[in-house]
Amino acid sequence: MSVRTKSIRRLAPEELPDYAKMTFPSYQQALSFPIGNQSLIAIGSSIQGQPAGLALATCTHSEAELLSIFTSKQHRNNGLGHQLLEELEHELKDQGCTRIRVTFMDGLASIDPLRVLLHRQSWESPRKKMLFLHYLAAEMAKSPWMRSFPTPRRCTLFQLSDMTEEDARIYRQITSEPSFPKDLDYTSQPYPVVWENSYGLRRDDELIGWMATHLLNDATIRYTSLYVDDLYQKKGYGLPLIFRAIQTHCRDLLHIPRAIQGIPCAFETMIRLAERKLQPYAEKVEHSWEATKDLI
Repeated sequence: MSVRTKSIRRLAPEELPDYAKMTFPSYQQALSFPIGNQSLIAIGSSIQGQPAGLALATCTHSEAELLSIFTSKQHRNNGLGHQLLEELEHELKDQGCTRIRVTFMDGLASIDPLRVLLHRQSWESPRKKMLFLHYLAAEMAKSPWMRSFPTPRRCTLFQLSDMTEEDARIYRQITSEPSFPKDLDYTSQPYPVVWENSYGLRRDDELIGWMATHLLNDATIRYTSLYVDDLYQKKGYGLPLIFRAIQTHCRDLLHIPRAIQGIPCAFETMIRLAERKLQPYAEKVEHSWEATKDLI
């Protein structure tokens, strides 16, 4: 096919609806109604005037996130994905972004081609980011360790709905750091918080961690945002947060039967204990992965 019939460039807002089906459903509305979304950057490819591929990203401050990359079936295996990603990286660099990352789940058919593409574009090797356990709360309720789990000395657990002004001040200070992972800021999630089993942890009356859950649908609670101060992560201070949230779910929220538990892989102590205590009751176990690349 003639090179003159192919176009790869940043799409104008009025062009985005034509490419909406080339990304995940959660992003399709943003492309269908793009006015006002200044952080969204879309690189599109058209062949003979028809949409052939899309690379989609956001850029906040100097950090970019690759949301999706797609090429239509009839145009795969000819380097189009490589060209889309390369053009996206150039555009992000021009916008002042110095680093780009992508997060993806294992087990999907599209993951192997994505890994190959990232490698060819000199991205860092993907590393595990989160462990996800899917389970039924009624099954988890049968486990013997659900009866109790100790809280560390000088620490108190409290429901997040009872956060004080001082707690809120510390929370804002922690989450406003540029390097803070946005997934751990429970206020940034598009789903409602389940306050009944969302907890905070104080040590000597100072907020050092939280476990916030969100209602994905009428049947599923996601244990979304688990954070513990770096000083206490390796000491397992996140474990009481996890287990108190699960205990409350099993005791008071069994009308919401399913749970998805996410634990950052950087919390090695919690990962090891979750593999021993939680994983035997899981219906499904999977990991998310993250890869990054410096654009400077």
